[in-house]
Amino acid sequence: MVCIGKIGRTPLAEGILKSKLPQDHFSVESAGTGVYHIGLAPDRRSIEVAAQNGIDISNQKARKISP
Repeated sequence: MVCIGKIGRTPLAEGILKSKLPQDHFSVESAGTGVYHIGLAPDRRSIEVAAQNGIDISNQKARKISP
């Protein structure tokens, strides 16, 4: 998943997809196209929504997409 900042919807999408796929067969990552939030955790609201659905995304950190 790719977005501009990688602190809102993409961490949530990454967490959801990771929860649905067997991790030994798939690699799921998300990244941003901008440098605005590099190193920051997802937005607290995304963390809360994920937690309400049994998914922990609190350990994710924003990063910029690379080739």
